[in-house]
Amino acid sequence: MLRSIWNSTSGLYSNQTRIDTISNNIANINTNGYKRIDVNFSDILVENINRLGVPIIDNEKEKFVGSGCRVNGYIKNNSQGIIEKTDKNLDFAIEGNGYFRLIDNNGDYLYTRNGNFLLMQTII
Repeated sequence: MLRSIWNSTSGLYSNQTRIDTISNNIANINTNGYKRIDVNFSDILVENINRLGVPIIDNEKEKFVGSGCRVNGYIKNNSQGIIEKTDKNLDFAIEGNGYFRLIDNNGDYLYTRNGNFLLMQTII
């Protein structure tokens, strides 16, 4: 009984992460250059029922029981999105793979697919 509760708990935590990821994708649906993120799951531990001492009929396929699941990683969907014409001189789009490389005030590189650029005046 306790094992099934722990299995259920791991499933609840994993599905909460999945729901949070879907919510983030929906919240950013109109964000320029945003790439959808998917969640990858894996089994924590899988055991053969024969090891547990449960008798099975010889002609049945092997039976397995798991110990729950967990988030194995996040997958960013880098497929090409829709390119919209804006008629603005500083709007650019990348067709295919690649990112725009920007430099922040500290000299660090930033990467984005958002092609809505602006001219900024620096005040000295």
